[in-house]
Amino acid sequence: MMLQGHTVDAVLLAELRDSSSMLYNVWLYFRGITAPLFFSVSGFLMGFLLSDRYGEKYKALLKKNLYRGCLLIIIGYVLRINISALYNFGDLSNPGFRYFLSTHVLHIIGVAVLLIALVHLLFSNRKHNKLLTLFFVAAGGIAFYIELEAQAGLFDSLPLYLSNYFSKDGGSVFIVFPWIGYSFFGVALGRFYQNLKTDVSINLEYYGLSLSLILINLATIANLFAEITSVDIGNYATHYLWRYSWLGYSLLILCLFLLIEKKKNINQYLQKIGSKTLAIFVIHELVLFGSVSGYGLAKLYKQSLSWSESLLLALLVIFLSLFFAFLPSAIKKINNKSS
Repeated sequence: MMLQGHTVDAVLLAELRDSSSMLYNVWLYFRGITAPLFFSVSGFLMGFLLSDRYGEKYKALLKKNLYRGCLLIIIGYVLRINISALYNFGDLSNPGFRYFLSTHVLHIIGVAVLLIALVHLLFSNRKHNKLLTLFFVAAGGIAFYIELEAQAGLFDSLPLYLSNYFSKDGGSVFIVFPWIGYSFFGVALGRFYQNLKTDVSINLEYYGLSLSLILINLATIANLFAEITSVDIGNYATHYLWRYSWLGYSLLILCLFLLIEKKKNINQYLQKIGSKTLAIFVIHELVLFGSVSGYGLAKLYKQSLSWSESLLLALLVIFLSLFFAFLPSAIKKINNKSS
């Protein structure tokens, strides 16, 4: 979803972005759900893996995640470097340098991974298991709420390299709030799933699907409540609760994947692709957006293609990203066989 969403958004003709078109609205929905799903699933996997591990294996996994969080942030900055804008690179008046300081999805995922690992490090005792799950639920809600405060200029006094993590004014695409909230909720769901998955009396996927439908319709329920009681809920239903709707859609898709996961022949392919997620993301950034070089397919075909041409180009980007992501392991496998 991420690859096709980025590709089509970059190259589709402006006049074809018609809100009355069913095709455009379907595509826009899947593009919108990509980021919440990405953050939610990353948190879910961390919560799932960390919830029942203690001792040396637990510490080793935490160290690995601390390293991974730092690596994601570093790679995020590397992908923001533009060789053609290296002149006066440290000058804030240089657009290329300001672009380098702005944050994208890898920066925020990296921050989320670091914070999740640090919280688990601080509360590593088994007796904190249930408390940690509740903590991440509360932290997710707080992260969604703080977004409103961030928009009110709460972090404007920070230096640009820090304020970019909390405000889009400096050119950031993704910022800490609200996106880190999806990862926190994902951790809570992952921990909950790990702790109850062996209880055959509980159909977790059924309860997950039910919860997802409630979250999806939360804003509608709030508006209905406001109409009945004449209570003014301000912008909560249109903005704050909207975040929970996307969380509901993410949970819905996650539950469907968990049902698919039970089919081992499908699961092994999902695991292989999942293990190459970072490589696929980096390669698609290089191919599509020309990260580092400044020249990519998005610049070459900027908003100039029809739907069919855009979708064909999206398939090409997906193929190239998967091909180069799996190429090193394929070469290694061939060399091992020949030796």
